[in-house]
Amino acid sequence: QLERIVLNKFHYVLLPDHEYQPSLLKMRDVAQYRIPITLLSATVPADEDQQEAYRQLRLHGQVKTFQQSTSRGNLRYEVKELSAPFSIPLLTSYVRREEGKEVDQKILVYVALTTTAQELSTSLRCSCYHRGLPEAEQTVIQTSFSTAKRAVLVATIAFVAGVDIPDI
Repeated sequence: QLERIVLNKFHYVLLPDHEYQPSLLKMRDVAQYRIPITLLSATVPADEDQQEAYRQLRLHGQVKTFQQSTSRGNLRYEVKELSAPFSIPLLTSYVRREEGKEVDQKILVYVALTTTAQELSTSLRCSCYHRGLPEAEQTVIQTSFSTAKRAVLVATIAFVAGVDIPDI
């Protein structure tokens, strides 16, 4: 008898173009059997997004939420909001300065648009990861970035695996 189902990265249910979303949505059918389900995510967004994920999984009123800090001592992140017009040279200069601060470091730059990712990666002379790439190329870029000691990658939200790389 099944005692519990554990779903890691349940926030993927919110990404309609993610390969795992259809499989996660099939979990709705399990709810009728009243098997406890544990949903795990280090990156699930704000409460309303959590509620939307619960709604999509048909877990109305059956959810207990436990939250903990996801801070990790080996990661450092910074959010820079750039005002329009967006400046590729300005961001390139910023990344280059950051790149020189540590010997072995990875820098992952998330941008909203594929065109911005392509322009910035060209300026930085680094790889670019976005949804429009062939799957084989995405795999090569992800593997290369995750195994490198020192690297810069520009990506859109399609690079959801980025949060699993322990030494960014």
